[in-house]
Amino acid sequence: MKLKLLLIVLYLFLFGLNLKANVVNNSGATGSDSLTLNFYLLDSLGSLTNIATTDSIGLLTFYPEGAVAYNTTFLGNNSNIVSQSFPNIGSCYSYGVAIADIDGGSPSNGVYTWLLSVKDISLGLTTVHSGTFQLYSGADYNARLDNIDVLLSSRSTFNSLSDSVNAKANVLSISNDSNAADSLEALVDGESNFQLELKQLFVSNPDGSAIYASSQSSSGHGMYLESTQGGNGLYAINTGNGSGIKSEAGSAGNGDGLVAIGKGTGYDIKAKELSSLQDSVSVILDSLNSSGSGIYAYKITLMDTSLVVPIPSVSASLRNLSQTVLIATGRSTIDGELLFNLDPGSYLIAANSPGYIFNAFDTVVVTGAGEDSLFGYSFNPGQPSQPNLCRAYAYIYDINGNPESKATITASLPGGVARAGSLIVSPFKVSTLSDSLGYFYIDLIPSDSLNPSGQLYEISIAKKDGTIMRQRITIPTLTNWQISW
Repeated sequence: MKLKLLLIVLYLFLFGLNLKANVVNNSGATGSDSLTLNFYLLDSLGSLTNIATTDSIGLLTFYPEGAVAYNTTFLGNNSNIVSQSFPNIGSCYSYGVAIADIDGGSPSNGVYTWLLSVKDISLGLTTVHSGTFQLYSGADYNARLDNIDVLLSSRSTFNSLSDSVNAKANVLSISNDSNAADSLEALVDGESNFQLELKQLFVSNPDGSAIYASSQSSSGHGMYLESTQGGNGLYAINTGNGSGIKSEAGSAGNGDGLVAIGKGTGYDIKAKELSSLQDSVSVILDSLNSSGSGIYAYKITLMDTSLVVPIPSVSASLRNLSQTVLIATGRSTIDGELLFNLDPGSYLIAANSPGYIFNAFDTVVVTGAGEDSLFGYSFNPGQPSQPNLCRAYAYIYDINGNPESKATITASLPGGVARAGSLIVSPFKVSTLSDSLGYFYIDLIPSDSLNPSGQLYEISIAKKDGTIMRQRITIPTLTNWQISW
């Protein structure tokens, strides 16, 4: 009893798949175009027995509607039969057949039934097997793809009111002479001229050009932008270090780098005119920024040592080495440039800018037209002792450029008593000493916060050698400010 139960379990395990309708097709010779029929032969006791070469095997297939589609007989030595033996159990078999051979003269999509009978000639016993398979002629069976294929095949035009396209691609290439462009054109609007209308387009490419537009026509435009409602056809803003718009004419053509057309009061700016205008403006700015009466043009660029960027609005002066003659003064441009007209010789340059410290005595040697760099480093003197004060600070050097330490710096209001709001400001002097680097600071009330407004402070510096320097200055309404002498 246990042996028969084991055999039944083994039969179900080996041949249970025959009870399912395998999905197949008949278009080729792949696995989906063929079928394996599993079977065995039982003796009079119900045990597995081997098939002899002379045993007879019959195969019938039935159309989905029930009619006979195919029938054949073959012997046990057929080359398409593969056997598998199990110890203490016996042998089982499989028969491989092409679907195109058993689906009948008029194949029909649907579920076929097959019947396979194995006859033991010596014992006169027959073992019958049956199963089904589902035929899908012409292609692999995939209902979802079929539905999509039907949907796309029936689509002739693109309805912008009810249809939508959501596409993502690394590159979209459109030209007017390719099949791909024609297909896209028909999909979008079904017209002969390609048009793609977008209410908003955002393009970002961190590795290169966000948009590259090229026209291969002599009369076409790489990109044509138009505003019809009063807005900007093109608005470019730069938040990094590059150019908002950079326009240049390629060396291979004769076109203009930039053409700006105004139908009202605008003006067409051609490449050559723009270049000439830029040169003219540069000459004018250079002449305005230049200082000195020498024969050579000399440029000095002020640079931040830590950020390595130009420092604009730096006040600078050039003196002879003995510091008895002021040769020239200037203020650096937005590019950090100082322009001087100098004769051959050596000069001392002193630079001053809020928030920066420069070497006290740098030497500039002029032998002809040239340029040099002057470096400064950012300096933060800290916050004043009270939020309504200004921290006035400076460095003091002697005539040789060495720090002047332990100099006495005094600030006072020479006009006497003043008011700051409801407070009375004492006329007594406020003093401090410079440190070993020549540095000092004094926290003072800004001049505009005093009443009467705009009063000048008298700053005096008493050096160790007895020299006393005085100057009256305005203390600005700033958190900190560098005193310039």
